[in-house]
Amino acid sequence: LPICQISSNQSLGTIEQKIKNLLSLANIKAQSEGVMPNPSGSLGSLPYSTIFKMAKEIKNHSNKTLVEIYAKKDILTIGPLSIDFNLREL
Repeated sequence: LPICQISSNQSLGTIEQKIKNLLSLANIKAQSEGVMPNPSGSLGSLPYSTIFKMAKEIKNHSNKTLVEIYAKKDILTIGPLSIDFNLREL
């Protein structure tokens, strides 16, 4: 699943948007590999509070953070896409 580097010197809003973009890439990759979205078109959901908490953690790092999305469990074609994040300060 997708990986990106996010710099801590950006605004909190920009960091949140980069996390959302990374989630979008994970959804696109999952769909391209055959995971079917639910009737609303979603592959899963992530509370905004999780994104906000992650953005704040990245903002508090001294430089760049490597953000990696990984599957929490085996991914089935019928979904949902259950993911988690690994943050590593560079």
